[in-house]
Amino acid sequence: IAAERARREAEQAARVEEATRARRDQIQLGEEVARTAQSILDDDSIPGDQKEARLDEFVTQRRAALEPTYKIPDLLGAQQANIDEISVRARAGIREGLTRQNRAKVSANVAQSIESLGRQALSAGDADPYIDQAFKIIDESAPAAGWDALDVEKQKQAVSESWTETVVAQRVNDDPAGALEALNGDAYPRLDPKV
Repeated sequence: IAAERARREAEQAARVEEATRARRDQIQLGEEVARTAQSILDDDSIPGDQKEARLDEFVTQRRAALEPTYKIPDLLGAQQANIDEISVRARAGIREGLTRQNRAKVSANVAQSIESLGRQALSAGDADPYIDQAFKIIDESAPAAGWDALDVEKQKQAVSESWTETVVAQRVNDDPAGALEALNGDAYPRLDPKV
């Protein structure tokens, strides 16, 4: 009886020790995978469609090093599930990060195009055709930039009002009487009446 009790206590102590180590390994692996996923995401030399595969390689290597160290079958199974969960979360993080990066690039390209069109509108002294072009760019880019209908409407309104105001202000400076006549004649329907 004493020998059986000692054996059970030794097994329990070994189980507690391995469970504690497994938990520490899980936390450490989670941190390592998160750091690696971020560095892979930030590395422009790795094509976007290969980033998840690169992370999978890292996780596979760490799994191969960790799993043989667990001797108790149910703890090994739990740790395998933990590693799978860490990997899935990290891959989802890479996908989200890529989406954010792509949206930011699209937004920057749209802003650059709109800025160029705004300069052309000011040079031409007529904002309407350039506003229409800007609206087309905004509409075409909205899905890739992740803009909803309200975002699109806000951008269109900002472009429409600011460009029209700029063109009208330039005309007021150059030809105050003609500008007033044009304003009274509804030549600038996009301009807010308060302006």
